Amino acid sequence: MAGTGMLRAVIILACGVAAISAASAQPRNGNEQNGFDYQPTQGEVGLRERAAGVAPSTEHERTLDKEMEQINRDLLREEGLSPGNPAQGGPPR
Repeated sequence: MAGTGMLRAVIILACGVAAISAASAQPRNGNEQNGFDYQPTQGEVGLRERAAGVAPSTEHERTLDKEMEQINRDLLREEGLSPGNPAQGGPPR
């Protein structure tokens, strides 16, 4: 009889440990964990860069924007979409 009580206690303890482990190992979803977003926004990055004195120049940003637009157009063409047609996924001109 004492062995049965001990067995129950071990089972209950094991179930409790398993429940605690499952609760503490929350799944990660992208850049969020525990309900908080850890990925900074573009605005936050810009503020931090300016505060640190390492923000890119306006000319550098324009160059990057042009490169990104060209990459976007190339990818749209590869997929058979028209870069100038928003209905086909292209940016409006």
